[in-house]
Amino acid sequence: MLATLERKSRQNLAEICLPDFCRQWTINRRILMSNKPYGTFIGSVTFSPLNDETQRYLESGTLHVPTTSSLAANRIYVWDRNLRIFFEDGCFFHQILTDGEEIRYECGSDRYRGRYNFDAWPIWEVTWSVTGPRKNYQLSSLYRPRTAYDRLKH
Repeated sequence: MLATLERKSRQNLAEICLPDFCRQWTINRRILMSNKPYGTFIGSVTFSPLNDETQRYLESGTLHVPTTSSLAANRIYVWDRNLRIFFEDGCFFHQILTDGEEIRYECGSDRYRGRYNFDAWPIWEVTWSVTGPRKNYQLSSLYRPRTAYDRLKH
């Protein structure tokens, strides 16, 4: 059975745990390039158990960019019970910090800075700022539990 949570504040984020994510979510992502609107990603995310310790995060949807036709897109991560997130190949990506601290991830000369916000749980947001020699973009992803109406639309 899924754990249920009421609205959480920064003081009790430690109460959010991996089983709380094990459901379907809608995702709406805004993409800014050099601080200007660039596109959106609209889709769904499904968490499903891999074992007692980990969940598979499957994100699928459509990337809408005004300068090109829409593209189908997806990604897979693995989340563990300590809210550590791994790429599909098993390489560590980052850990969700429950105290509001900035998440930092380096990939070559590219720098990723992120934050998770669970203040309106079960609605939550993830923001990333990415900079590098050929990168300068921001992502803001809003997740909310998927409803029966959402399932009819897709």
